[in-house]
Amino acid sequence: MLFLFLTPNLMAQTISGRMSVSGLNTTIKQTTAVDFFKAWRDGKYKVSFNYKTNQVNSKGLVLFNMKTTVRYEGKIISQNSRDGWPWLPGDMFVPVEAFDLIPALQKYSVEKSDSRAINSPLPKGKYEVSFEMVPVGLSGSKGLSPAQFSFTVR
Repeated sequence: MLFLFLTPNLMAQTISGRMSVSGLNTTIKQTTAVDFFKAWRDGKYKVSFNYKTNQVNSKGLVLFNMKTTVRYEGKIISQNSRDGWPWLPGDMFVPVEAFDLIPALQKYSVEKSDSRAINSPLPKGKYEVSFEMVPVGLSGSKGLSPAQFSFTVR
């Protein structure tokens, strides 16, 4: 009876790893979401990610829900999730397109400027961003700590 009770814990799939964002200073020079995206695309800012898992099937392939939260002056302006992104274990860079940072900034800048122009300026102020990669289907796994960063548009 004790064996049956402990077996699920021994067989639990676990994941460990970390995420980080590099290159961002407290104040950014880009004044539009399009320019900010170009800086990510050109490698000025990067999201790095690595993980290990004890998962025995699919050579460690894990599906992640990519969650993005964006705050402006402390108020949430966007919260979104892109579900079911497959990633292999190891070290890698994650494209900013995997998260919804740029669409959130673009939408917010258009709303605040009352313009439909793609080059609407970002509202000046402090932005706080959280990128999360939540593993799907790994019961008992606490996942990875989110990558959190902030920047100011002046």
